[in-house]
Formats: sequence, structure tokens, C-alpha cells
Amino acid sequence: MTRALHRQLLAVSLGTLFVPALAIAREKPDWNLQDAPAAKVVTNRTAITDTRAPTRAEDPVLLEADAIEQGDEVGVLIAKGNVTARNNGRTVRADQINYNQKTGIVKALGNVTVVNDDGSTTFADELTLDDELSSGVAGNFASKFADGSTLAANAVVTREGDRKLMSQAVFTACPICKDGKTKPSWIIRARRALQNERTESIVYNDVVFEVKGVPVLYVPYFAHGDPSAGRRSGLLQPKPGESSRNGYYIEQPYLQVIDASSDITITPIISQYINPVLQLDYRRKFYSGGVVLNGTVTKEKFFGKRGEKFGESDWRGHIFGNGEFKINNTWNWGFTAESASDDLYLFRYRIGQENLQAGLVRPQTSRLMSQLYVQGQTDRFYVRSLSAVFQDLVPGERRKNLPRVAPLVDGTYRWLIGPMNGRLDVSGSAVSLMRTEGRLDSIRGNIGATWRGTQILPGGFVLEPMAMVRGDYFDYSEGSNTGAVSSTPLKADSFGRGLGLASIDLRWPLIRPGNRFNLTLEPRMSLTVASKDDQQSRVRVEDALGFEMDATSLFRPAGAAGMDLWEPGSRVSLGLRAGIDVLPTSEANPLPLRASAFLGRRIRTDDASAFSRASNLDRKESDWVGDFELRYGDYGSLSGRLRIDPETGKLVHTEAITRLKLWRTETSLRYHEFDSSAAGATRANKELQGSVILTLNKNFKLFGSLYRDFKSDTNLRSAYGVIYGDDCTDFRIFYEELGTRNRFIEPSQSIRFQIAFRTLGELSDAPFD
Repeated sequence: MTRALHRQLLAVSLGTLFVPALAIAREKPDWNLQDAPAAKVVTNRTAITDTRAPTRAEDPVLLEADAIEQGDEVGVLIAKGNVTARNNGRTVRADQINYNQKTGIVKALGNVTVVNDDGSTTFADELTLDDELSSGVAGNFASKFADGSTLAANAVVTREGDRKLMSQAVFTACPICKDGKTKPSWIIRARRALQNERTESIVYNDVVFEVKGVPVLYVPYFAHGDPSAGRRSGLLQPKPGESSRNGYYIEQPYLQVIDASSDITITPIISQYINPVLQLDYRRKFYSGGVVLNGTVTKEKFFGKRGEKFGESDWRGHIFGNGEFKINNTWNWGFTAESASDDLYLFRYRIGQENLQAGLVRPQTSRLMSQLYVQGQTDRFYVRSLSAVFQDLVPGERRKNLPRVAPLVDGTYRWLIGPMNGRLDVSGSAVSLMRTEGRLDSIRGNIGATWRGTQILPGGFVLEPMAMVRGDYFDYSEGSNTGAVSSTPLKADSFGRGLGLASIDLRWPLIRPGNRFNLTLEPRMSLTVASKDDQQSRVRVEDALGFEMDATSLFRPAGAAGMDLWEPGSRVSLGLRAGIDVLPTSEANPLPLRASAFLGRRIRTDDASAFSRASNLDRKESDWVGDFELRYGDYGSLSGRLRIDPETGKLVHTEAITRLKLWRTETSLRYHEFDSSAAGATRANKELQGSVILTLNKNFKLFGSLYRDFKSDTNLRSAYGVIYGDDCTDFRIFYEELGTRNRFIEPSQSIRFQIAFRTLGELSDAPFD
């Protein structure tokens, strides 16, 4: 007879061995085994159920073993040999399980394993608990959580069902090698520990942190959240460092979980040369959306390098915040709040703006913007309304003329109408700008209609006609055009204008497939006829100052973005895009090679003196514009855009981005140059940004990063360092230098450390932040 035929089954209502606290039963079962067969060893495959037990469908326990016996002592049930007990998604395995009906004591012996329904696993050599869960003992205990971390102890006493007292405890998130030869990256050793499943926390006393088996730090007390519990209140990873501006410093975050939907991180920043800074990060989720707030506060003077202070001591700080809320499936509303106590505060304390992406619109990086908005969208219409205020972060006269947007409203409704899959968009907008100095208040309103169609002609030609009419109204207050050198008086003005255009866009996408490569070619031409604008000289340019026509906007019928500038007259835009895809030659060389390039320009009948040289719309014949891309599988890519002056053949605007994976290196470079002959003094630049990561082995990497401004011959930012990472630890140390000068703030150098133990805290994916 095979072993499977000797397996015995016992289905009872113990409620036992199936609670996360390694307990057997919450209520003493009201059944005895006298109704079982009288033989000490049951040799037939039999399911034994106590008919007098108050069983429930969700509580029955299936006990399976090679043999089920009644012990020598009356009322003792013994299951032997590959014992398995199952209940409500949990499984207990042991060499032997004894249950004493009289005392209610359940004992699991030999290779005890408890697998809970959340994926966590507990191991012990021996496990003893009573049926009320008021006490219990386990020897050589080990618990493996669902995230892979492990908690072990020489002995464990369970009290009240959810509190485990441990002696000689060890915790780590690193994988444990069976051979014991490879030591975990880090371990927490404690003389004793308490795991409280009710508060979902683990508290240690007399703690030693070990790194690769070497003790590095002793603390009398340490606590962290239960890894299976998700986020919990407690100390997060500290961030130490050294800076020539601040001296030695340390950031020590503390996470306070308020409830299931909100938390706050409190981070005191203690520095050698300057007063402490308190940083707060608050997050809250609502049923309809969420809010994120970030801010700092300190009382300090202005300071430069190595804490050189001057001026009056005052309360200073910043706040960044945003929230978005769903009203229904069509409408939502939100806000952003951005403010700093002074224009250099963010720069002095190295508070980044790169994460400010919330809201409907974003200003340039040298400005902060607070806005309140509402928007609605379906497949037929889009409407938005917002009010906004700005804070400029640069010195000088520009700050005096910052407007308040109160408010901006625009919307579009679409009908599917007319031949050629026609689409008719009726749109309108209005905006009011108010200023505190120099006034120059303005009101602008627009309403218009645009029809577009698409038709594929014989031969593969794609024809897209378009017609547009628009009416504009402008109202300007009396004021002065405040500048750095002079102030030009401007009279109040109010006027309207009517505009219109019609265009035809024709392109011919061609492809020639081959055995080794595919060729693509797409010539394109756009013809546009637009009305004159006799009122252009009266328009104060406000929303098209930064526009530049490049390869992405060459075929846009209305040349400029925004509503204030208008491109008059007739024009033709011509361009050609070509590409080649080199197919894999064999399974040994499966990587494809792809290359594409575009070149085009615009020719007009009329001059447009209202446009600047930077816009590329100031001449009858525009500069050549183009883009390019070269990609070879995952090994590397080169892409970019360019603008060429046809009169001089000079590159006036160039941007190139390359990424390369070669051997053990990953390289990323971005070069950008905008020549002063076209960009002007305020937009001209020549800079290089790049980073290199060299992988030494599976754990160690070297990295370097550089941000070079050739115009000022300065390294705006550079960093070099080492990255270590394994399954449970991230460690980074790097040297960083900021070469920017901003009034009294001089360049600075710093050494930064970042370390994170998995489950206790993690770093971002960026090499440094």
C-alpha cells in the first residue's frame, strides 16, 4: 500500500494553528475524541469530525498526517509524520502535533512551519500555545515576512495573542544563505525585542547594528514598523553630509502616520554653521483626490560661504503644495501653492523646484506660481478656468511687473461635421491680468471657429484642409512699461480685430520594404493664406514671448502660439522626412538599427516685424529647421534638433541628446546651444549636461555628473561618487560642487552620504538628488 493511502484526515472545528500570532485556538473546542475509532493507530484513510462541535463553515480545520493516534494519556490526540493542518488560507506543517483536550494545550514539534494567508512564513523547532492565546512559547523561532525580511529569536513568548516577547532577536531584510558562508549586508541584533501585531511595530532593546558581520553602531533603543504592515510611524533613514556653505549637517526624518489616509514627515536639519531648519511634508488622500504640502521654516540671517552671516535675523521659509479633486466624471478642480520668504531662499537652502509639476500651467523655473483652477473634459469639449499669482526669483526690475491672472477662462466644443471626416471646433477665451506696479492691467477676449478635414487620396497622398476665423478684443490700462534702464509711458487703449486664414496640408508617406532594410520617405507641403493685421502695433505682447518655430511647429498654419501675435500674409512650408530601418541579419545579431531625419523651412510673402529674431518668424524666408534620430537597439541613441541660418550657414540653435550603453558603462549627454545672434542676450546659452555610470560588479558602481555652462566658463554642478547596492541595502557617497554665483551666495562644495536599509527606508532611483 502506498504512502498516500496511509494519510489520515481529521476535519475539526479547532480554529487552531491558523492565526498570525502562531496560535492554535481562540475558543476551547467542545468536543472529545472518544467518538473516534478505538484503535490507537488509525490505519484507514478516515475523516473524523466531532458532531457535537459548534463548527462554522469558515472555521473547520483539515488535519492530515501519515498516522493519527490517541496518546497514552487520556484526551491526547497525536498526529505524526508530515503533519499538515489547513484553515482559512493558512497552513501549518510539522513532524508531529499533540493536542491535549483537558488542558487545551497544543504542541507542534519538529520543523514547524506556519504559512499565513498574507504570504508571511514562521518557523520554529517547537511551538506550544494554549487555546485562549493568552500565552505561548516557541523555541528557535524565525518569521519570514511577505517582503522577504526575516525576524528570528532563540525563544519567543506570546502574550494576549498579538504580542511576542523575544530574547536574542535578529532582524534583517537581506536574503539568508543556507550555507551560512555569505553574511547579510546588515543585521539588527538585540538582547530582547517586542513584536506588537496590534500596533504593527517591532521594538528592540540593547541594539547592535552589524554591517557584513562587523558591529558598527550600538543604541539602547530602536523601533520600526512591522514589514507586513505597510507604512508605520517611526524614524526614517538619516541623511548626513558636509558642505562648505553649511558645514557638517544631518537630516533626520520622522514619519508620523495620522490615519489610513494621511501622514506627515517631520525633518529637523541640523547644520554646523547655520541655525536649524524644520521641514514638514504632509500628505492626505480623500475619496475624490489628494493633497500634498511641503515646507520649511527657520529663523536666520542671510548667509554666504561657510556660514558668513549678515543682515537681520528673521523667520524665513517656503511652502509648496498642490491638490486635485474629482467633482464627477467630467469635472475636477485643484490648486497649487508656491511661495518663498525671499528670492534666494530656495537657492541658499538647496530646495529643488524640479518636482513642481502640478496644476494646469507651469511658469519658467525662475518663477513660483500659485493657482486655483477648475476644468472639465469629455470627448466633445474641454473647459478650464484658473486664477494665479506669481513670485519672481530673480533680482531687478522684472519683479515689479509680475501680473496676477484673475482669471483666465477658455474652452472648446467639437462637432463632427462636413466632408473629409470634418471636425469643427468652436473656442473662446478671456483673461484678465493685473499688476501692482506700473499697472499695465489688461483684459483680452477671443472667440473663433476652426474646421479641419482629413482625406486619403489616390496614390497614398494625405490631404488635410483647414479654415479658421477669430475675433479678438483688447483693453489696456494706462501705465508704464517698466524696464531696467528707462520707463516708457503707455496710454490706455481699447480695440478689437478680426482675423482669418485657410490652409491645405499635403503629405505623401512612402515606404520601400526590403530583405535587409526598409526605406521611408515623406515629402510634405503646407499652403496658408492669412489676413492682414492692422492692429498689431497696438498689441502688447504677453503670451508669445518665448515662442520659437522649429520642426515641431513648422506646419502649424497660425505661426505663433498664444493670442497676441499674428502671422499675416501667404506662406508655404516645405519639408522632407527620410528614414531607414536596418533589419536583424540573424538570430546572433537581433538588434535593429533605425535612423531618421527631417529638414524644412517656411517662405512668406509678407514681413512680420512684430516677431523677434528668436521666434524664427521675423523674415520672409525662415531659417532651416530639422530634427534627427539614430537608434541601435538598447545599446545607444542619438537625437536632437537644429536650426540653420540660410544666409550664413551657421547653426543658431542646436540640441543633441545621446545615450550609450557600452561594456559596463551607461552614458547620457545633452548639449544645448542657442546663439546670441538669434536668441538675444536673455536666451542665449551654451551648455553641456551629462552623466556616466560604471558598473564594477553586481554591487558596486562609480558615477559622475557634470553640468557645464560654456558661456560663463563655469561648472554649474558636478558630482562624483560610489554606489553600493544589493538585495537589502543602498549606500551612496559622493562629492558635489555647485559653481553658481548669485549675488552674495558663492560656489559651494559638499560631501554627501546616503544609506538605506530595505524595509526601513529606501533611496530614490537617481544617482544623487
